[in-house]
Amino acid sequence: MSGDVAARPQPIVPETLDIGRQRLSARHVEGAPAGAETAVLVHGLGQSTTDWLGVLPLLGGALDAWALDLPGHGDSPAAPDGDYTPTAHARALVAAITRLGGPVHLAGNSLGGLVALIVAARRPDLVRTLTLVSPALPRRVPTRSGLGLMVLATPRLGDRLAAAGARRPPERRARELLEIIFAEPSLVTDEQLAALADEIATHSALPHAGPAFLGSLRGLVRTHLLQNRLVWQLGREVSAPVLVLYGGRDKLVSAHASRRARRAFPGATVRVDPTAGHIPQREHPEVFADLFLAHTGALPRAQEQP
Repeated sequence: MSGDVAARPQPIVPETLDIGRQRLSARHVEGAPAGAETAVLVHGLGQSTTDWLGVLPLLGGALDAWALDLPGHGDSPAAPDGDYTPTAHARALVAAITRLGGPVHLAGNSLGGLVALIVAARRPDLVRTLTLVSPALPRRVPTRSGLGLMVLATPRLGDRLAAAGARRPPERRARELLEIIFAEPSLVTDEQLAALADEIATHSALPHAGPAFLGSLRGLVRTHLLQNRLVWQLGREVSAPVLVLYGGRDKLVSAHASRRARRAFPGATVRVDPTAGHIPQREHPEVFADLFLAHTGALPRAQEQP
């Protein structure tokens, strides 16, 4: 990350967005420059705004940056109608962007990438640029970890597996999660591991956490199985400039998908970070921030900040 931006991290504050019957929790960077354009960042399946904590302060010198918790994720309450399909998440995201006054620079990781793609294709008036990070788009041959998620999505069996997983100690679950989403989980400090375990314990205690996770997972799997070609065709409906970023050591979304992404998103910039896993912005926030600011056109403004 350029020294000018990284040297002046901005404070992050919790926020709440009321969008009709749904309330979304968010994290917002204070002190955005006057006239700064808005950026909205969306996490992946079972994750939260925590995935963007390293990035948010690096964007605040140039953009009015927000990270949102999807319904039933993080600190956001359950979806009132119990609908956790990608389309339902996209409706919530549209309402949030509208509440913020759109259009915005929109970024989504994993499930959040699919949700962001749907929004960009269906509501081009709300999206200035689109950034997809390890997007959960359909693959003909899923990864081994992806197959595990498909098993977890199976009715009844998945419920039993999820219940058994919820009984494991939070620290063990944190270690297992890191093994899947990080390229180098051994680099995570004891303090970071403890914080993740605390987050898992807190969220797991919420009565809607399990249904929201399984509902989102099953909605994602159904979309992959029933709408494979339709999902990829959305790429040609996106009018905003597109950046697609993959992790070369991603265990959930293979970087080989970058080849199809180049065909599906005409004119897009497609990059592979060879040292990253499934959440590149969490492992290498400075690298992601530089790419994102350059893509949005905000990097020159960030470097000019006094």
